Formats: sequence, C-alpha cells, structure tokens
Amino acid sequence: TGRPPKWKGMPPAVAHRTAAMRVIAKSALQGKLYDAVFMRKLNGEAYRRFVMFRNGKVMDRDDYSVTTGRRELLISMHLNIDYNEGLFEQLDSELDDLVTSLQAVRDFEAGMTDYLEDSTLPVELQERLNAGVKHPAMGALETLRSCTDCWETALYHLKVGAYRLFAREWLEEAHCWVGEGGNGKTWWPCSAPTASPPGTRLVTFSEMERAAAVHSSVFKQFCEQCTRVQARNLFSDIVEFQVQFGMILSTNKSISFTDLDGGVERRLSIVPWPMRFTRPPTEHNVLVGRAPGLMWLLMKIARIFPGGSDTVVRPRPYQVAVATRAFFEQNDAKDCEPN
Repeated sequence: TGRPPKWKGMPPAVAHRTAAMRVIAKSALQGKLYDAVFMRKLNGEAYRRFVMFRNGKVMDRDDYSVTTGRRELLISMHLNIDYNEGLFEQLDSELDDLVTSLQAVRDFEAGMTDYLEDSTLPVELQERLNAGVKHPAMGALETLRSCTDCWETALYHLKVGAYRLFAREWLEEAHCWVGEGGNGKTWWPCSAPTASPPGTRLVTFSEMERAAAVHSSVFKQFCEQCTRVQARNLFSDIVEFQVQFGMILSTNKSISFTDLDGGVERRLSIVPWPMRFTRPPTEHNVLVGRAPGLMWLLMKIARIFPGGSDTVVRPRPYQVAVATRAFFEQNDAKDCEPN
C-alpha cells in the first residue's frame, strides 16, 4: 500500500506514442538491418553496370549486351518492363533513319556547352526528327515534342531520362516543367514507372508551410519515380551518402524545398521554364503500349550521347541556361543581404 512514487515527467509505463515511435526509429536506423557487405556488393563497381529487365534479362550498360540473369548477380537497378528482343530488333530496322538523325545531332552538338538564343538545330535535321515521331512506337517522343515545342529541349529531356534510367552516377540535376498542362499530364509521369532500384533509399524533403508549397501527398508520387539516392552502406554504423540522381518534375505549383541527408541540409536548385501543348492530341498520345518504344529510345539516347564528367547534361537549351543563371544570381543576392 501507500502512495505511488513521484516521477519526473510521465511514468515509464505510460510513454507517449510519439516518444515510443522516436525510440523505435532511432534503434532501427542505428541497427544493421542488412549486412553491410551485401549492401556494398549491391551498389559496388562489379554490379553497378548491370540493369535487369522484369523478365530476368540483364543488360550490361557498358556494351549494351543482353544475357539471361544469374542468381549471383546483385543488381540494384530493375526495369519495370520485359525485354522484347523481337520488338527491339524490329524498331532497329524501322527507325534506322531516326537513329541516324540522333547521331547527326550528336555531331552538331560536339563541343557545345549551351545553345545560344539564335542557335537551333538545322532545319533539315529538325525535319528528319519530325519524320521519326510519326512511328506508332514513338508516342512518348511525339508527346514530349508537342509539349516543349523545341527539339533542343526535347532531346535534352531525353538525355536526362536516359542517364537516370541507366544510373549514371555523375548526374546531379533537378528539373521542373511549369505552364499550361504542367500538372502531371506530361510525357514522363504518364508513363508507367520504368525503373525500380531496390538498393536505394528516398531522399526526404522538408514540407514547406506556405500554401503554394508542394504537399507531401502530391510530392510522394514524384519521389517514388524520380528522387532516389544511391545507397552506400545504408545500414552500417557510419552512414555516408553522396546525392546522385536525375529528376524531372511536372507541376503547376511553385516549388521550393530542401532535402535532408544525414542531418545535413542541402539546397536543390529547381529551374522552371514554360511548357505548353502546341499540337492537338493524336493516336500517338495513347498511353497504352508506349513503354517499350520509350525504353528502346532511351537505350539509343544513352548509347549515342555518352555522359561526361560534369554533373549536368550539356548542351543546355537556351531557356534552361538563362533560367539557371537567373536562379543563381537571385540566390547569390539573397546570400549577400545582411541578417
């Protein structure tokens, strides 16, 4: 009998739910949920060059050879599509002119850093590219070309998508389309998620308080597809990350956010530029069946336009270069303002 002892704060048997969740989360993050050696192999140099299709076929992204997968391969990048050898061979034959045109674009862009205001692709080359989008399998390319109304920008986005798909480690870019039709009805979000890398984790974003911010429920769908970060010993005692990702957003809301990685706040510069639909809908805009053609195209883009040592895709379209400079000038001016 007698009175219960006095406790400072809540008694231990009546812990708050939030406190309990905090303890569980802390122990989970500090514990070794996965073997560190396994995680290193999953993201190691020996396996990073492989990409696995849904039906078990494996592509070596260095030479683009395709073989049947093996159990000992620890592949972190999985594609949400089957490898259809017959279809891809058919597209190789029917779209040979498009491949030749893309190679001509590569030669034209050689040595360029950015497109100038008056430097566009030659008219003859644009006409050759226009002929390629008429193929039924190029529905995604037709939609992208219609939205951007600019071949330089369309090809730029294709490069970003291809490099992200094949996990080019050097790419660190974020892009946002704004304008008419920019609220998720564009080419990339309309396609089924093409890649699902199980050896990665999501970058976490701090939600902004003002009304114009992207809500977490809206932003989650972009995170699932585009904002994954390659893991390096994720569940070891010492967690080290290097932010490496390519991201394409499509929204009609103003975007302002930062990402948190290991307690370190990192600012992402998201450069918006206008986008609009310039052509009426066609049968090419039908979403069903577009994924194989898009996959074939991204494979060709990645092979024709090899990545460089820089962290951005070049050459950049004129409007992208201008918006990027304006962004940094504005933020540099804010950094110089007195507190």
